[in-house]
Amino acid sequence: MLAERELHMVVDRRLGGMPRYRYTREEDLMQVPEEIRKCVAFVCYRNANGILEPAGTAFSVWLRSEGWVGGGFGYVVTAKHVIAGIKTTAKDDKVILRVNMLDGSAQLVETDINDWHFHPDDDSVDVAVLALTLPVTPGIYHLAIPTDMAATDSVIAMQQIGPGLEVFLTGLFVNHYGEHRNLPVVRTGTIALMPEEKVAIRNFGPVDAFLIEARSVGGLSGSPVFVYMDAMSLDADHVRRLRNTGPVFYWLGLMHGHFQAPVGDLGDDIGDSAFSQEYVNMGIAIVIPASKILEVINQKAFVRQRERIMEEEKNIELLPVPDAVSPPFSKQDFNASLRAASSRRKKENPADEQNHPPQGA
Repeated sequence: MLAERELHMVVDRRLGGMPRYRYTREEDLMQVPEEIRKCVAFVCYRNANGILEPAGTAFSVWLRSEGWVGGGFGYVVTAKHVIAGIKTTAKDDKVILRVNMLDGSAQLVETDINDWHFHPDDDSVDVAVLALTLPVTPGIYHLAIPTDMAATDSVIAMQQIGPGLEVFLTGLFVNHYGEHRNLPVVRTGTIALMPEEKVAIRNFGPVDAFLIEARSVGGLSGSPVFVYMDAMSLDADHVRRLRNTGPVFYWLGLMHGHFQAPVGDLGDDIGDSAFSQEYVNMGIAIVIPASKILEVINQKAFVRQRERIMEEEKNIELLPVPDAVSPPFSKQDFNASLRAASSRRKKENPADEQNHPPQGA
């Protein structure tokens, strides 16, 4: 029995089929990867009275950069309509990210609203991106999902992603989001319709979007959405390599909102009663494709920024290093650094808008 629980080296391909080598128990790989559970932050703002209000969900992604010492670049993603809402209602021009800490608390990270970028060519894309790598301080309980796990058109075709496959999202539930730390909820569903034709969305017009059968609610706007692929659903080559590593997850996109309708439109004989003005969630949610988010991340402004950072880092590496520019590293310094490193290791309402047709979550 003990032998079954022994740690050993395994190839973890749960994040979009990419190989990651882990020294762990094989059964641990059946769980949802940490990156998916820890990539979420809550988006907040301060109202006219200075009180912190939740507005939606954001998540972190990591764009790999081969051959660069930094390894890649981090971005925070949310829905464009979340940022637009904050701009019109916030006391100041601050978009506040609430992120979890290892000690069980939450930290507020203030960002300037003007630092959030939208799609450079298409105003209908409900995506906002901030160039910011989290964690920004030691002790943050936060990870980023790699952009390599995006369900791009080629991945969708190769893996035969389509209606009926299971999806899930994680994000803010405004009725119970955590007093001391973020408590993201997980909602599940299935793909209902692929983006074969554009979907008409209020304030955005016809957009490319997936429709999923899931009850999105206020606060889930901007949440990351993932599609679950059983190993046997993959192509033959993947089946051979993934048979012993459990499911594979692809990043489908972000949550925009859902379809809803007045109760009176559902055929109930309620006449002119007060309930005729009530709205009901139709159970179909709208997901902006990951490919649209990648278009925002790869716009010229961000590309130039990445090139500038890499060039600056390259120039710094080429500078000569003077001898003995600092005092010798003493035994006391070593012990202090060791203690610090050891300590770090141990610590290791907004209401749903009444839009019809569909609205932002």
